[in-house]
Amino acid sequence: MRPSADGDRPCPALGPILRALRVDRFERVGEVPAVPADGRGRVRYPHRTEVVRALGDAEAGQRGEPWSLRSFGTDFDLLLRGWPRLGMSRVYSLGWGLASGAQHQRLLLVQAVGDAAELAGLARAVAPPADAPVRWAAAVGDFHGRPCLRAAAVPATGGPGDGGHA
Repeated sequence: MRPSADGDRPCPALGPILRALRVDRFERVGEVPAVPADGRGRVRYPHRTEVVRALGDAEAGQRGEPWSLRSFGTDFDLLLRGWPRLGMSRVYSLGWGLASGAQHQRLLLVQAVGDAAELAGLARAVAPPADAPVRWAAAVGDFHGRPCLRAAAVPATGGPGDGGHA
């Protein structure tokens, strides 16, 4: 079973990127706002924080656990290791996240695996127009020994479609 998410809410700043993702057959996966940083969930994000949970045993006290928060950057994984073998090699996620120290409702994360030439073409195809009010980052790296494109976009603060708030 593949994860899914509800339809895209209007976001003029990200509209051209979202249209390009649909044209290039990217599948939308649900945004997971936070995951344990120890890799249990296999999804990972660049921003890390410590979460303190009160334990039921009063003598045990409290302890902090490292968690990764959905955040802007190219050091993340949305794909699970086995998905490309099942035919799911191009995904994106749109939803809450952190960028430049602020919370945004419309952080877009994109990940695809393939050959290097294909990924270079995809990076150009899904990049926002030069005049778009969008902060954008993209990089080709590695995903379990395969070339991998990772990209992130968020509406520029104060621009059309900005869903951010401090």
